[in-house]
Amino acid sequence: MILPALVKKLWLIIILWVILILTIIGFTLSLLFGSFFYQHRVEEMEQAAQGLAGIIAAKGFEEQLIARELEVVSRLRQLEIVVLDARGEIVASSPGFKRWEGLNVEPEEVEQVLRGEEVLHNAPHTPQPVPMVSVGVPIVDGERVVGALFFYKVIDSIERTIWHARLTILVGAWVTAILAIGLGYFLAKVLAKPVLEMSRFAAAVARGKTGEKLLVRTADEVGALGRSLNDISLLLRKSLDDLAREKELLANILASMTDGLITFDARGQIIMINPVARELFAGDGPEGKVVLPSEIIEPLRRALEGAAFSQREFTYNGRSLRLKLAPLRANGGEIDGAVVLLQDITKEQQLEQMRRDFISDISHELRTPLSFLQGYTEALIEGLAQTEAERMEYLGSILDEIYRLRRLVLELLDLAQLESGQLSMARDPLSLTGLIRRVYQKLEPLARDGGQHFSLVLPEEEISVLGDKDRLEQVLLNLLSNALRFTPERGKISLLAEVEEDYVRVKVVDTGVGIPEEDLPYIWERFYKVEKSRARESGGTGLGLSIVKNIVEAHGGTVAVQSEPGAGSTFSFTLPLYRVREAL
Repeated sequence: MILPALVKKLWLIIILWVILILTIIGFTLSLLFGSFFYQHRVEEMEQAAQGLAGIIAAKGFEEQLIARELEVVSRLRQLEIVVLDARGEIVASSPGFKRWEGLNVEPEEVEQVLRGEEVLHNAPHTPQPVPMVSVGVPIVDGERVVGALFFYKVIDSIERTIWHARLTILVGAWVTAILAIGLGYFLAKVLAKPVLEMSRFAAAVARGKTGEKLLVRTADEVGALGRSLNDISLLLRKSLDDLAREKELLANILASMTDGLITFDARGQIIMINPVARELFAGDGPEGKVVLPSEIIEPLRRALEGAAFSQREFTYNGRSLRLKLAPLRANGGEIDGAVVLLQDITKEQQLEQMRRDFISDISHELRTPLSFLQGYTEALIEGLAQTEAERMEYLGSILDEIYRLRRLVLELLDLAQLESGQLSMARDPLSLTGLIRRVYQKLEPLARDGGQHFSLVLPEEEISVLGDKDRLEQVLLNLLSNALRFTPERGKISLLAEVEEDYVRVKVVDTGVGIPEEDLPYIWERFYKVEKSRARESGGTGLGLSIVKNIVEAHGGTVAVQSEPGAGSTFSFTLPLYRVREAL
C-alpha cells in the first residue's frame, strides 16, 4: 500500500521527535550515572568509616594503634582519614592527609558530627584544595560521642570514569541524531519541494503578482492543490484589475477633498477614510490606527440603528468640527453602513469669536466714559452747576473722559497695527542706558509727590540696542505707570537693567498690591484687568501690557512677570544687545 504524501511527512516528523527524545534520554542517563557513581562511593566510604569508628571506639585513642589502622584503611580504600577527639582537636590522620596543602576539617561539620550526626558530601565540594567527596561519622562509646572520624577521597579517577561513560553515551546519541538529521533533511527537501513552491506562489499572488503560473509536476493531492491555485490566480487577476481601476478613481476623489470623509459598514467598522480625516483622528497606537471620539461613535450607533441624517458641532484636539452623518442603505432598503463628513470650522469660529470679543470689549470700554460724558453734559444743560467752580469741575471731568476716549482709540490703533504687523518701527542703534535715565527723570517727581521711593540701578557699561526709541520709551512708561499706580505711599519702585550674555534684561520691581496667581497667565491679553473697578478709577484701559508685549516681541525680545498678592510684582523684558563690532 502506497502511503499518502502527508502521512510520509508525519512519519518523518515522528522519527525526528524520536531521535530528539533519545538524545535527551541519553544525556539524562549520563547525568544519573554520575550521580549514582558518586552516591555509591560515598555509601562505601560511610560503611568503612562506621566500621573504623567502631574499632577506634573499642580500642581507644592510642596514637600508635590508630595510626596503624589509619594507614591500612587509607592504603586499602585510596582515601585520606583524620580523627578528632571530643574537643574537636585532631588526634591522628593518614599519611597522605598532610600532603594536601590546605586540606582541612570544617568547624561546622566537626560540631555536627560531635552532636552525633553524620556529614555526607556525595558531590565535589569546596573549600578543599582539590575536588573531593567526604564522609564524617561520630565515634560513639556506648551512648556518648567521644570523637569524630572524617574520610576524604580525591575524585580525579572517579571524574575520569564518569566522563568517559558520559562521553560514550553522548557520542552515541549525537551520532544517531546526526544520521537522523541528515536523512530527515534529504527526505524533507524531496517531500517539501512542491509545498514550498506553492507557498511562494501563494505569497506572490497575495502581493498582487497574479500573472505567473505554477508548474504542476505530480498527479496526487499536492498536484490537485497546485492546479486549484492556478485557477484562483486567474480569477484574482481579473478581479484585481477591476478593483484597481475603481480604487484609483475613488482615491483621487477622496484625496482632492478638503473635508474629512469616513465610511462605515453595518457593524460600525471603518471601510474607507480619506487623508484629511485620518490626520484628524490619528491615535498613538500602531501606524494607521484611527481613534474616533464619542461625538462620532454615538451618532454612528444611532444611524446604524435606523436614525436619519444628523448634524452637530464639537471640539476635538483644539479643532472645531462640524459633523454630518447619514446612513447608507442597500437596494433592499436595509442599512448597509454610514457615511460621515467632517468640516474643520476652527478658523471660522475663531474669527467669529474674535469679532464678538472685540465688539464686547470696545462696548465695555466705551460705555463708562460715554456715561460720564452724558451725565456731566446733562448736568450742565439742566443748570445743576450753580457756581463757576462747579461748572469748571464738570467741564474738567468731561475733558478727562475725552482724554480717556482719545487714549483708548490711539491704543486700539497701535495694538491693531502691532498685531497685524503693519506698524513700522525704526531699527536704529540707540543707548538703552540713556533712554532708561530719561524715563526715570520724567517719572521720579511723580513718585516723590506720591510718597514713593523710586530707585534706578544700571550697570557701569553702556548698553546699546537696535530699535525704535519712541516705542521702547512707551514700553518703559507703561510698566512704570502701572507700578506707580498700584504701589501705595511709602512703597518702593526699582528700575534695573542687567546684561545676560547677548541680551539685556530690564526689570520694574515694586512693593505694590501684587497680582493673584490665577490672573498671571492673562495679564498680557488686551482689555484684561485684574481689578476692573480700580483700573477704571485710575484711568486704565487694559491695553497697556498687551502693547508692551507686542512691541518687545517685535524687537526680538520676551516679557515675563512674577508677582505675589500683598508683596509686589516684578515685570521684566529682554532685548538683544547691539555691539558695534557685530554691525561691521
